[in-house]
Formats: sequence, structure tokens, C-alpha cells
Amino acid sequence: MTHANGTGAIINGLAETKSSILATVLQAGRRRAENVSRELTRYGAAAAYAEKLNSAVFELIHRLYEPDTDGVLCNVDPVSGRFNIDATWGSVGRPKYGLRRTEGDTLRRYVQWLSVQKHPRRLFWHAGQRWYVDLAEYPDLDDALLYWRLVEMTAAHWRRFTTQAAS
Repeated sequence: MTHANGTGAIINGLAETKSSILATVLQAGRRRAENVSRELTRYGAAAAYAEKLNSAVFELIHRLYEPDTDGVLCNVDPVSGRFNIDATWGSVGRPKYGLRRTEGDTLRRYVQWLSVQKHPRRLFWHAGQRWYVDLAEYPDLDDALLYWRLVEMTAAHWRRFTTQAAS
């Protein structure tokens, strides 16, 4: 159909512009969806790492509070609280808990950070190369497990303490 005064050309131009705008919007939407998907994937991976590290710490706590046949703790010095077994995050301990170096290092940085926070109670602390559990504040397994559930590593912690290594 032809219109006088070039109206047809204007309508065709508007249709092409509309198609171009729609294509741009769709492309931007796809990019946003890809970015969201990528971020969700990163979050999912970080959450999986955090869960793996929390499981390793729960296993360590169970081992630390394991009693000997006489009922006395056998994997921690009952007076000082010093670990008598390898820490989950240590270079010797991490393979025993199925952790890689990055995972162990990230967990160590997180536990060290927790030990100097202004929490009124802390479960673990270190002096030099030695690690300790606070048996006065956490006299039994249930108390220690409850504490870790309150402060356990999250995906955000994983990202923060993993990227600290690169800094």
C-alpha cells in the first residue's frame, strides 16, 4: 500500500525501529537471565562448599567430645582444652576430613576470624600452632554443636574468606 507524502516509508521505518527495539530488549533480557543464572550457580557452589566445611566441623566436634572407656575426653586435653587430634582446617587434618587445600585454608581463616570476634563465647581459639576448645563454656557435645549451628559458615562467608586468600 502506498501513501501520499511518504507515509508508507515512515510506517515501515517505525516498524523496523520497533523490531530493533524488541530485539534489543530481548537480548538484554537474555543477558540479564544469563547473569542471574551465573550468579545463582556461583551462590549454589558457595553454599555447597560452606555445607561441606560445616559437615567437617561437625565431625571434628564429635571427635573432640568423644569419651574414652572411662568417660574422660580422649581427643582433647580435659584440663587445657588443647586438641589431641588434627584440626579439620590444618594441613595434616584436612585430607582426613576430605577437604582440599583451598577448603581447609578458607575454613581456618573463618575459624580464626570467629575466635577474635566479640562473641561472648567462642568454641575454638589458637595459640601459635595449637588449637583449643573452650570446655568451660562448652562442657558437652550438645553445647558445642549448638554453638556451631549458630555461627556455621554460609555461602557469603565462603565467598568472603575464599577471596581473602587472593587479596
